Amino acid sequence: MADPNALQRRSSRVDRIRRKQPRPAADGRVAPAWRPAAAEFFAGIGLVRLALERQGFRVVFANDIDEDKLEIYRDNFDAADFHLGDIHQLDAAAIPGCELFTASFPCNDLSVAGARAGLEGGQSSAFWGLVRILEARQERRPNLVLLENVPGFLTSHGGKDFEAALAALGGLGYACDAFLLDAAHFTPQSRLRMFVVAKRDVSARPTFGLQSSALRSASLVNFIHAHPQLPWDIAPLPAPPVREQALESILEDLADDDPAWWSCERADYFMAQLSERHAAIAEEMIAGRTPRFATAFRRVRKGRSMAELRTDGVAGCLRTPRGGSGRQILFKAGKGRYQVRLLTARECARLQGVPDSFEINVRLNQALFGFGDAVCVPAVEWIAEHYLRPYLKHAAAAVAGG
Repeated sequence: MADPNALQRRSSRVDRIRRKQPRPAADGRVAPAWRPAAAEFFAGIGLVRLALERQGFRVVFANDIDEDKLEIYRDNFDAADFHLGDIHQLDAAAIPGCELFTASFPCNDLSVAGARAGLEGGQSSAFWGLVRILEARQERRPNLVLLENVPGFLTSHGGKDFEAALAALGGLGYACDAFLLDAAHFTPQSRLRMFVVAKRDVSARPTFGLQSSALRSASLVNFIHAHPQLPWDIAPLPAPPVREQALESILEDLADDDPAWWSCERADYFMAQLSERHAAIAEEMIAGRTPRFATAFRRVRKGRSMAELRTDGVAGCLRTPRGGSGRQILFKAGKGRYQVRLLTARECARLQGVPDSFEINVRLNQALFGFGDAVCVPAVEWIAEHYLRPYLKHAAAAVAGG
C-alpha cells in the first residue's frame, strides 16, 4: 500500500514547482522584499540553504555529488535547481547570476582525522572546481564567496593550502576575510569551523594592529600578519552569542523500553571500554539522585578501542559514521542504573540547529552522514545576518547611488 504521507509530500513538492515559488522558511518567517540570489555548492542536505533563506536569500542553484544527500534535500526543498554531479563537470555558463556563492567543500584531506593530503587530495581538491567556475564567469562573478571548512584548513601543509586558496581568490579580484566560529555559541555541539568571506572589487587593506579575539584565534591572526601579500580585507564583527541550550534540551524523550536503547550486554560492553578515569565519572553519574547525560565517542588508544565521556552539557562534533566510529553515543545514568544508545537522527538535526519540521525519511546511517557532513544552521544564519546581507545591501546601494 502506498504511504499517504509520502504521496502528500510529493504532491506538495509538485505544487511548489508548478507555482515556481520557494518553500517557505521552516519557522514561518516572512521574506524581505530584497532577496539576493545565491548558489550553493557542495550543498549536501541543504542546511546552508536553510540558513540563507531565513535571512532573505534566494537559492537559485545547488550542486552536490552525493545522491543519498539529495534524497534528504528533495524532501525539504524544491530541488528543481539542484544539479547532481561532480563540480569539475559543471557548465559555468549555465549557473544563474548570483550575488553570493557558498562552498562547504570536502574537509577529508584537511582534517586531522584524515590523511592531510590537502587541497590536492582526492576530496578537498574539489575546491579547485569552484575556482574553475569563478574563472570562467569573468564579469558574472558573484560579489561574495563564502567558504566553510574545518580549522585544519589553516594549518594544512604548514599553511600552504590556505595561502594557495586565498591567493587564487585574490587572482580573481577578491579581497578576503577569515574567522572561526563554533556551533557551541548556538547549539550544544562543539563544532569549530573556519569561514572565509571573499569580496569582489574591494581593495585590500593593511592588517596592522589586528589582534586575536573570540572569532580570530592567535594562530589565524599570526597567519594574517605573516602573509601581507595576500589580499586581506578584515571586517569588524560582533561577539558571537552566548548559548542557552544544554545537551538535555535537544534529547528525544524515549521510553525505557524503546528499542533504540542498547541491550544490557551491549551497554555493559560499552562500560568495559571506559578508561579508569571515565569509568569513575560513569559510576558517579550512576550514583546520582537524578538522571544525567553524557555523550561519548569510541577512539583507538594504544591499539585498543576505548570510549570517552563528555559531561559538560555539550555534545562532541558530529561526524560522518564511516566504519561506525563516528556515531556519537548517549550515556544516561542516575538512581543506580544506566542506559546507552546512539544519538537519534532527530537529535543530530537539533544539534545542527535544524527545526523539527525538517523531514527525515531515510535510514539512520544515511541521515547521520547527511547531518555529520553539514553546517550548523544558526551559525551560518549569524554570518548572513551580520556580514553577508549587510555587505551586499551596502554594495547594492552604492551601485544605485551611482
